[in-house]
Amino acid sequence: MNEHKFRDLLRDALRQLPPLAAPLLASPKSRGPRAHTGAITVIAFLLAALLVLLLVGYRMSFGLRGETLPATNAGPVAQPAPASFACALPVTTSSLTVNPYLDPKMSVGFVNIPTGEFWVDPAATLQDLPSDTGGLWSATYSSPLKRWLPADSRTVSPDGRSYVYVKWLPEDAPYSRKGVTPNSTELHVVNAAKKTDQKLWSTADLIGIDRWDSHGILVTTSPKGGGAPGLWRIDPATGRVTQASYAEQASLPADAFPQSGIWSMTLGQDKQGRAVFRIGSRDPGVKYSVVVVESGRATTIYSGVAGDATDFDPGGVYSDAHGLWLGNDDGSRVWLWTKSAGLRSFKVTGLPDSNVSLGPAGECVPGHFDGVALVPLPPPPTPSP
Repeated sequence: MNEHKFRDLLRDALRQLPPLAAPLLASPKSRGPRAHTGAITVIAFLLAALLVLLLVGYRMSFGLRGETLPATNAGPVAQPAPASFACALPVTTSSLTVNPYLDPKMSVGFVNIPTGEFWVDPAATLQDLPSDTGGLWSATYSSPLKRWLPADSRTVSPDGRSYVYVKWLPEDAPYSRKGVTPNSTELHVVNAAKKTDQKLWSTADLIGIDRWDSHGILVTTSPKGGGAPGLWRIDPATGRVTQASYAEQASLPADAFPQSGIWSMTLGQDKQGRAVFRIGSRDPGVKYSVVVVESGRATTIYSGVAGDATDFDPGGVYSDAHGLWLGNDDGSRVWLWTKSAGLRSFKVTGLPDSNVSLGPAGECVPGHFDGVALVPLPPPPTPSP
């Protein structure tokens, strides 16, 4: 959750990226951190850190470039055939009755597709692995490891066995009320299968993780004392740092939104760099659109009116071989979107209460979850001789 907001703040300044000196690579004898720049810098940084913690992901005054948004009307949503596929979708549920930053309340489990039954996973463990939030705010299900990871899906390796997180030094910065400013930030990689934690890279700037994909780890940096941010590619095997290419800079989802006075908010981003935005507020009766932005171009998923009968109110995304999964912010439904079939709706039952939001958190695993364990699909019948 924090990473989404931190990345959004950095992207606002990533319009033109001048060449920057590469941050320090991790080494057995790492060099000392950069010196502080004075009391004014400390105060400015603390204010910025507070904003990072409290922002709720809203983005203001955006307009699309690339494809023109079609003026579609709300219409029937495509529904899947009852037996089109059967899988268990990992999801996180977040309570809407508490402050998600000061008193986070999250549970993890599975929604069986297509029936929509939700079950909490009683065997889920998050606190046994290191993370920047202690497993309180983010979780992703790793199908290869058959376990939950305390990480946002964008920070998980393509093979699902490792993830990265940011560590502040000193460790209580910037959360300390005593005004502690971090001397540096470190990027750590965790091998979840082996439960090892290794420092991959360090810098005196602030680090934001964009994603870990097949090309490596893409991160943003922001100088504590102000100045131009940076965008970097890091080799997860060696820690080698290179400045990101112009194509990668131009592909950042926020760059699809130059200033134009249209209200919008970020709903989430998948590992392929596709981001989902809502254009228009959630106030009843307000016209809105939900769009997918990929490589700076927007595709409309849905256009309608807030509070209409379709009840499409997404608040989280994850993509897999089935398509793009979205969870309703009120927990009532999960959705599957593909370019060929459009939106499919699955009504959710069995939630612990009616005041939670749903966020897809992993690929939909073939089979179903019975409240105890994942039950695989039965093997196909043997053909008659």
